[in-house]
Amino acid sequence: MPAEPKFFDECRLLLPEDFDDALDTKSHQVTARSVRQTERGWSSTCGYMTGDSLGAYTSSVEVTTDTTSADFEASQQTRPRSGLEKYPDAKPREVAQLGDDAWTQTTYVPVFGRDNSQRLAPQTVDVHVLQGTVAIVVRLHVAKDAKPDVPAAIELARTAHFRLPDPLRVEPKKIEQPCTKVDLKLAGTVLGAEEFSGQRSVRSNDRKFACDFTARGVALSITSGDSSDDSTNFEASKAGGQALDGIGDQAYYFGSPMDGTFVKVGDQVLSIFGVNADQAAETGADGAGAGSGGGTQSGTQDPTEDELAFLRSVVDALT
Repeated sequence: MPAEPKFFDECRLLLPEDFDDALDTKSHQVTARSVRQTERGWSSTCGYMTGDSLGAYTSSVEVTTDTTSADFEASQQTRPRSGLEKYPDAKPREVAQLGDDAWTQTTYVPVFGRDNSQRLAPQTVDVHVLQGTVAIVVRLHVAKDAKPDVPAAIELARTAHFRLPDPLRVEPKKIEQPCTKVDLKLAGTVLGAEEFSGQRSVRSNDRKFACDFTARGVALSITSGDSSDDSTNFEASKAGGQALDGIGDQAYYFGSPMDGTFVKVGDQVLSIFGVNADQAAETGADGAGAGSGGGTQSGTQDPTEDELAFLRSVVDALT
C-alpha cells in the first residue's frame, strides 16, 4: 500500500545555517514564506537573508509539485541579454548526478556606477532540480563585488534534494497569530478573490511578522515591524505619498491603497501590498483600475470605501 503523503515544511529543506555555511556568514534567518496554486499543483517558497527584515529575502528554496518534463525544459528558455556573452555561467548548464535532471545558471542584473556608467553584476546562482514530478529551485545570493559560488549553490541543491520527502504533500494554509486575524473576506472583496487558498507567515513576535496570502492571480502581503529602522524608513519613504486620514496615527499610500499603504501606530509600522493580475493589466491598458475613484494627484487613485474598511480592519487586528 502506498505511503500516505505527509505535509512538509518548505523551510526544513534548507536551514539558515546551511546558507551561513555556503556564504561564510552567521546571521541568516527565515524571513519570508509563500505558497501559491499553480495550474496543476502547488509552489511553495522559503526565503532567507541576513538580519531580520521580515517579508524580504535574498536567497531561497522553492518547491513546485506536479511538474512535467516539458515544464522543466521550458524553464531553461531564457531571454538573451546583451553583454552576457563573456559570462559562461549565464547560460544554463547541466548538473550531473542530481535528481532526474538538473541545471544551473547565474542571473546577472544591470547596476549603475556613480558616474552613471552601467555594468552587469551577478545577482543569484540558481540550481533547478527535477525529481519525479517535483521541481526544486535553489537561489543563492551573490554579495556585492563577490564572485558567483556555483559549487556552493549546487551543494545546497543536493542538500534540499536529499531532504525532500517522498511522497510530498504541500499544506496550502499554514499560518500563525497574528496573521490569522486578517479579514480575508474583506480582502477578497477589495482584490477580487473568492478565497485565499495559499497562506503563510513568519513571526518574530506579536509586533514583528510577515503575512502572505495568495489566490488565483491575486497576492496580498502584510508586514509589521517596530524597530528604529522601521520608523526611520517610514519617515524617509513619505516623500511623494498620499496621506490617508483616520488610518492609524499616520498613513500614506502610492498609486492606490493596495499598490502600497504604510501605516504607523506608535512605534509599530505596517506595510500592506495587494495585487490582482487581471485588474493590474486593465489598469495598464485603461489608465485606471476597475472600481477605482478619481485621481487625487498624478498617478494616484482615491481610496474606495471597501479599501478604507479593509485598511482599518488590518490596523485594528494587528496593532
